[in-house]
Amino acid sequence: MAFFGRSLLAVLALAVTGRALADAPLYEGRFADGTRVGAAQFTAWHDAAGQPHLGGRAILDQANPLRWALTGGTGPKGGAASKPAAVVELVGGDRLPGVVEEYRSGQESLLERLPPHLIVRPTVPIDLPGRPPRTHVRVIASAVRRVVWQPGPLPMKPGTLRTLDGGELAFRSLRWTRTGVFVLADDGPRRLPFSELGEICPVGAEPWDAYFDSLARLMPDLTTRLLRADAGGGLVVTTSLERFRASGADAQQVMTWQHLFHPAWSLDPLWLPHSSIRCRWLFSPQEVPLPVIEVSRATRTAVFGGGWGWNVNQSAAGEQLGANGAAFGWGFGVQARCELEFPLPAIATAFRTGVALDDAAGSGGCAVARVCLDSPQAQPLWKSGMLVGTTDPVDTGAIGLALPAGKKSTLVLVADEAHEGRPAGADPYDIRDVVDWLDPVVMLNADALRTLVRERLPATIPAWKGWNVTLPTNTPLVVRNAFDGAPDGIGGYLPQVAPQSGPLTLARTVQVGPRQRYLAIGVSRGAVSPSRFEVRVDGVTASSADVPQRQPGVPTRPFFFPLARFAGKSVEVQVVHLPADANGLVSWHILEPLDAPDPGWVEGELLEARSEGGATLARQDDGSILVGGPAPENDAHLVRVRSDELGITALRFDALSDATLPPVGPGRSETGGFVLTGIEAEAASVADPETRRKLVFTAATASVEQPGRPAAAIIDSDPKSGWGANRDAAAAPIAVLLRLAEPVGYPGGTEITIRPQYAFGERHVPGRFRLSLTTAAEPALLPPGTLLVDTPPPSPPQ
Repeated sequence: MAFFGRSLLAVLALAVTGRALADAPLYEGRFADGTRVGAAQFTAWHDAAGQPHLGGRAILDQANPLRWALTGGTGPKGGAASKPAAVVELVGGDRLPGVVEEYRSGQESLLERLPPHLIVRPTVPIDLPGRPPRTHVRVIASAVRRVVWQPGPLPMKPGTLRTLDGGELAFRSLRWTRTGVFVLADDGPRRLPFSELGEICPVGAEPWDAYFDSLARLMPDLTTRLLRADAGGGLVVTTSLERFRASGADAQQVMTWQHLFHPAWSLDPLWLPHSSIRCRWLFSPQEVPLPVIEVSRATRTAVFGGGWGWNVNQSAAGEQLGANGAAFGWGFGVQARCELEFPLPAIATAFRTGVALDDAAGSGGCAVARVCLDSPQAQPLWKSGMLVGTTDPVDTGAIGLALPAGKKSTLVLVADEAHEGRPAGADPYDIRDVVDWLDPVVMLNADALRTLVRERLPATIPAWKGWNVTLPTNTPLVVRNAFDGAPDGIGGYLPQVAPQSGPLTLARTVQVGPRQRYLAIGVSRGAVSPSRFEVRVDGVTASSADVPQRQPGVPTRPFFFPLARFAGKSVEVQVVHLPADANGLVSWHILEPLDAPDPGWVEGELLEARSEGGATLARQDDGSILVGGPAPENDAHLVRVRSDELGITALRFDALSDATLPPVGPGRSETGGFVLTGIEAEAASVADPETRRKLVFTAATASVEQPGRPAAAIIDSDPKSGWGANRDAAAAPIAVLLRLAEPVGYPGGTEITIRPQYAFGERHVPGRFRLSLTTAAEPALLPPGTLLVDTPPPSPPQ
């Protein structure tokens, strides 16, 4: 009989969704006051300064903003989105179709500290038209709710994984590794590569904590609105209007409109065609759509039908949520009896929803809806009358939530099949008891929310990890998202911070080890008021500098404060930000002691530089070499330099951007990428040219590596494998260190002939590069930067 119930409901659903839509407007929207509009198109949503409208009404009107908008007229509306095979699901309901290929700790870059993140190869378009597609998106690991490489019959529960061969494993803890996971199961630890996984569901953060954390990134001052988009291919993304940009070639040509979303869970922005977005939500931070919060428990009890369970943002049949012919933007579709439970934060003040039988019920079906606190058996906070057939939704109004202090509370939505007391003519069983909870919202105390978000602001700056932040008394921290444009058009948003007044002090105790010779201070500003910073050690100012203005899309070179004077000591280090005024906001990129030697990389005197493939190589004023002329598919360069250094221990190869390269390099390929597939070198004595030897490289270390392009591939035996990067890696200097098997250098000077090879094909040859040498006993890729002067305090008078 269950199969019969499912079939009957399916027929009824098809009958409803098959209604004529040919004359419907393309967009249907609902505003905060409940009024609806239909329009052929949005207007004026094509540039950053635009004031978008729908049906002649401003969608960002402070008094009555748009609540949601759905596509209509052609095909299913916004609720019936496709589900991609490989996907990363995020806490809060966002979804990125793509394949997880690697994990990064966030410590790989020498210029910037990042949160731990997954490297995801997207399977949907995320770039502006005409731009080379990006190879990956960096997804913050703590925001991940579920990763699917190959879907199974049912989603995994938190704390479980499924392998490609169908095996399931529960685990107590999870640690991401470079190319897989390390889990602690009941039978002991297990290490599994991504290539063997079908799905994994980590035990994520509590959903309300995750929501508050996302607000701290998206809208630190809580003065704007959140925007959620359900786009083609199963992509769902949420950002704030503070981290959103509109672009378009023509106000009248909507197919040219592109919208940039920079969600809290991604280190990279995503460009979406306006026309691909099927459903949009706009909501204030203190009025939270309930589907943002994951269901903590669902109980479905079938009396007769048993065909359907429950869905998020879809009806029980998997169609658009709708009642009495009217669509709705978000909610839950269930078949009675069904109980859905959600955690509530202590700052929740009210709940409001609409409820009705879904369109699929037609004139049949019967149910009663209840809203309870903590238990479905509790006295209802609200109860509907008998719901018979699909009608206009019943509005609960704002249901006050008097939550007990110090106790976790739960919101319970109950759809009861109401067999007792059914009116005459209603279905005798639960076949058509399909209930929709429509546009449900949890309301939060605005002042308490502001306090919670402010407490989280320091954690949004990865460079501050391990530092204590001190502000003048009663002075809040100001955080703003600033757009950082880039020559390749990708751009993105960076947090900029400053005290509202006075200085901001970052302090920590540093045990200066024998190899901790520098404190790296990466800080920059946009086109804002100037700032300075001071370095204080044990309360005494030791150095200071102006904060440099950042160039869009160009990595910030750090300052290096020498710690040699404090070797072997435990000292209190303070870095004090001194803005000229309240607009002296800065971005912090790195702030920590580095285990690195002196920045002793030097360039040899260039004697010769030529291309075996016919390109031109020209020395630049900064010592780098610019490649021009013909661009062969493969190439090898011969560079000959003279050096007077003795005991050279390593070579360094830097790939550099240049405005003449596509798109600004560092390579000559269409994507700006390059691959260094091999390198040969020979050293000869200047005094005795017959004295020479081939150089052997024993190790390769890169400042940044892309998936499948490790530095070690330069010196392996495969002539086609190699190390390389493109503009996706521009957050770090693109450099590789090649360690020599033994030091080299002759009295009277050494000629070193270096032959880097590029056999990957498709013009993956660097367009600008620099070669340098070091004699450091422990060479490292200390990035280019500015050495600060350590000013010791004056000696006491004798």
